Amino acid sequence: MEKKSIVVVTSIIKNEHWEILLSLRSDPKFPGAHLKRDLPWGKNEFWENLEETVIREVKEETWLDIDIQKMIPTHVFNLRKTEDVHQHTLVFCYKSKRIWWELSCNDPKIKELMRVNIKELSKYDLLVGVEKMLSFL
Repeated sequence: MEKKSIVVVTSIIKNEHWEILLSLRSDPKFPGAHLKRDLPWGKNEFWENLEETVIREVKEETWLDIDIQKMIPTHVFNLRKTEDVHQHTLVFCYKSKRIWWELSCNDPKIKELMRVNIKELSKYDLLVGVEKMLSFL
């Protein structure tokens, strides 16, 4: 059985109307994430620092340009087990503001993107760990 460890970086992207960007995940192979609301995220590549990763991944998934404000002083730890792989994932999050706010989904694992007022977040089924990061708003 393969064991691997990955680092994932995500961002809370907020606009001047106190709306944040959420995605609706489409990943039937991972039932814990399928049809859950999530923040834009991506895997840290070998040559990148965390800020480069989050800027690249948000752009790839949503076409948004962001301006990083600060790193959130917490992380989320996930352990995912399948028959073939045990994966240890560390997730780090940044607060960001959008430079351009035209939404366009560019990822097959995202069904939709939406802006949600932070006062309405309780209406949505959030991926495990997202609430912890959003508590820093």
